[in-house]
Amino acid sequence: MAKNYRNAIREYVYTGPLAEPIRSFVDEKRRIGYKFNSEAQMLRELDRFAEANGCPVNRLTREIVLLWNEKQATHSTKTHRTRWCAIHQLSEYMAKHGYEAYIPAPLGTAICEHGAFVPYIFSDNELRGFFQQIDNLRNWNYSPYQHLFYPLLFRLLYACGLRLNEALTIKIQDVDLASGILTIRGAKFDKDRLVPMSESLRCRCQAFMDARHKAPNPESLFFPATDGMVYSHGTIYAKYREALKNAGISYGGRKHGPRIHDFRHTFAVHCLRRWMRDGTDVENAMLYLSAYMGHVNTSGTHTYLRLTAELFPEIIAKVEAFAGNVVPRLDGDDYENH
Repeated sequence: MAKNYRNAIREYVYTGPLAEPIRSFVDEKRRIGYKFNSEAQMLRELDRFAEANGCPVNRLTREIVLLWNEKQATHSTKTHRTRWCAIHQLSEYMAKHGYEAYIPAPLGTAICEHGAFVPYIFSDNELRGFFQQIDNLRNWNYSPYQHLFYPLLFRLLYACGLRLNEALTIKIQDVDLASGILTIRGAKFDKDRLVPMSESLRCRCQAFMDARHKAPNPESLFFPATDGMVYSHGTIYAKYREALKNAGISYGGRKHGPRIHDFRHTFAVHCLRRWMRDGTDVENAMLYLSAYMGHVNTSGTHTYLRLTAELFPEIIAKVEAFAGNVVPRLDGDDYENH
């Protein structure tokens, strides 16, 4: 009688840095009755991918997860989701069994946590890819300054944590090019605030000023559209979506992100990550971050502590030492409840 290969259990050899947890995971699935053939094959691809990208032994890092989950041009939607499912299940298994593992958010990363929107936090590689696309813009007759405007605008959103409307409505008189300080007036909650810039960002603002405003009126917009009015959000979003696509960053659709506002969230999380790694007194630094971002109080800023811990497991201990039970456990059961 011919052997029925369709129903046969197929064995795969794992030799990379994730071989041990993958073998244990596959064995567990098969002990409870799953054939787990296509999944086991996908995990072999993941093991090889991890080895090729320098993954440490028995550790599933955030960098490897994000690289694996990046949607390539050759990936169909089904393939993209299959890859995500494979690494998501493995990461949950590893976390539950004592391995260090970063658990990826659902595709699109817009999930509900007790009814609240959880933002998309751009990885360092995604930011590099995005700004590379934005910096490659050329000037056109219908928009002669776009090659200066968009790179500066999106850097202000990320590097200063500005809201989009704050950046678009800032006036020339509110950009102090001598001191490198922006004055944000009448923002959310009717609060004014001062926002210092880095020297490189100040220089970009100076270059834009010199090119765009030959005879500046202090009351004029710093970023005027071609008709002198405020840029429409639709125009900005169109260019943003184009850059996301060209950078290979998957867009989950309306309300799923990544949104432009997620640059502001990314700014906050990356600040906290840097402070934690540098040994900064975070308790005092949180007060400055709250004022810098224009929060009414520090409670809004504290929500970024949880995001920081979830995205960068290597600094969980430091966050917990400061914030206690603000930080959730990174295992599958807890994650699914957020």
